[in-house]
Amino acid sequence: RKIADVAEYKGRRWEIKVEVLTSVGMTAEEADAIRPEEESEFPDDLVKPLVEFLLLNPKLQSKGARESFLETSQANGSHPDLTKAAVQRKIADVAEYKGRRWEIKVEVLTSVGMTAEEADAIRPEEESEFPDDLVKPLVEFLLLNPKLQSKGARESFLETSQANGSHPDLTKAAVQRKIADVA
Repeated sequence: RKIADVAEYKGRRWEIKVEVLTSVGMTAEEADAIRPEEESEFPDDLVKPLVEFLLLNPKLQSKGARESFLETSQANGSHPDLTKAAVQRKIADVAEYKGRRWEIKVEVLTSVGMTAEEADAIRPEEESEFPDDLVKPLVEFLLLNPKLQSKGARESFLETSQANGSHPDLTKAAVQRKIADVA
């Protein structure tokens, strides 16, 4: 027999097919009793800090959030065995990235003793990601550079805006969205 005829690997464990269990005189419950207890690879004491981290860092999407949280959690040496995969799975379990911010699942908020209002209070105040003082320069830039298409306009304007150091946190995405708004 091939392994595929006997079992399927799901969620980090083998699921033995019912007909195979029956053929060896075993029930699903008996098979589960044989399995070792699964240790959570994401410590429970890190769930609330993860939720707070996601609320405080709305600009970090999945990979950035994973990397930064992992780095922060390992920095003090208290969770040296925490893995990228464990953090990634836990992020997927607790939140969803929507509309340029993390939406924490209601049941997760409840499990960490937090209300939706408390979660909103943790979030940083939304600042316009494209500074108002750059709207007019952007419009003028677009008018002066009619041959530049979307990517070229975005790259050139971003480079120009960051050259004097006044807008170092301006992102490609913010410029792209503002170009779409004004053009």
